[in-house]
Amino acid sequence: GIGQVTDIKLGGSGSANTLNDYEEGTFTPTLVSSGGDSLSIGDASGNYTKIGNVVYFKVQLQNIDSSGTTSTNAMRMFSLPFTLDVTNVAFSMLFDNITLQGSRTGVTGFSSHTGNYLDFRAQGIVGGDATDTAIDCGDINSGVSDIFGTGFYYTDQ
Repeated sequence: GIGQVTDIKLGGSGSANTLNDYEEGTFTPTLVSSGGDSLSIGDASGNYTKIGNVVYFKVQLQNIDSSGTTSTNAMRMFSLPFTLDVTNVAFSMLFDNITLQGSRTGVTGFSSHTGNYLDFRAQGIVGGDATDTAIDCGDINSGVSDIFGTGFYYTDQ
């Protein structure tokens, strides 16, 4: 990372007041389908701040190209700066120029696993019931779709 600081005392000198891990840096997020195909990204960038075991991040992925992927495969974001340690982590995403299938209207990021990637999800109402499904490679308008997001997750690194 850009900077790393350890053992800073905040609000007192006891061990409970010790900040023992702080780091800032950049990373380059990648998109991969659930079938293992890489999506091309015209401009991909990410920034993070890690405080203890919490990683705060911001990503920008512009001009996404899903050519050569299977349209029904889920799209996932890889190359996070640290692996996920806790399941069921949600984060905020803004999708630009995507075409959601069916009656899905809302989008978010989500993780229901530990590991090194985050899922993208779409929500909607079907027959009066709430639905939640993966955002697929086929939802991308190839070459013009963008994703902007921010969030946090826990890590054991």
